[in-house]
Amino acid sequence: MNNLSNFYNSLVLSFFIIMSAFILVPNISLAAQEITGVPGSPDATRTIDGKQLPAPPLPFGGEIKENASQSKP
Repeated sequence: MNNLSNFYNSLVLSFFIIMSAFILVPNISLAAQEITGVPGSPDATRTIDGKQLPAPPLPFGGEIKENASQSKP
């Protein structure tokens, strides 16, 4: 009877641990998209949520001219 009781206790404990993981893990991945550095610079990095790969492009607010010195990022 003691072995059966220990088995039941470990089964209940395992169930609660697994259910806690199902509740906590989705909440961890709800972080917003982050950009470190200046967007467009070589050292800028972007953290994505992973729902869409590759990540959607950032909106472009610059102006492209025929001469690079007249263009604006």
